[in-house]
Amino acid sequence: MKQKHNLDSTLNLKMDELGAQISALSADTTLSTDSLKIATYVEVKSQYSSLENLKSQMSDWSGSIKTLPTLEELASGAENPFGKDAKDQDILSGIKANQSSFEELKSQIETAIQ
Repeated sequence: MKQKHNLDSTLNLKMDELGAQISALSADTTLSTDSLKIATYVEVKSQYSSLENLKSQMSDWSGSIKTLPTLEELASGAENPFGKDAKDQDILSGIKANQSSFEELKSQIETAIQ
């Protein structure tokens, strides 16, 4: 979860940077007549949209993962999200699948940020 938090922070910083560029380009009075500025604006806007999509995917991933309850949660009656009869191997497989999907999403985000 720490990696997810760090990736979220990096993604938010990049989106803030791109948002500032979009605002600056939008305020430029020569935008409509300068083809280079138009191309830059379209590229930055496209990159921003791409990052918005990836941020949404990250949120979806975060909402769908299964995590083991803490000992305190178990003591207060929390159930195992992997199933009542889940074996250690089943839980390990689920955790590995979560990690694999996170690594794939992380790779996509890191590529998009560059």
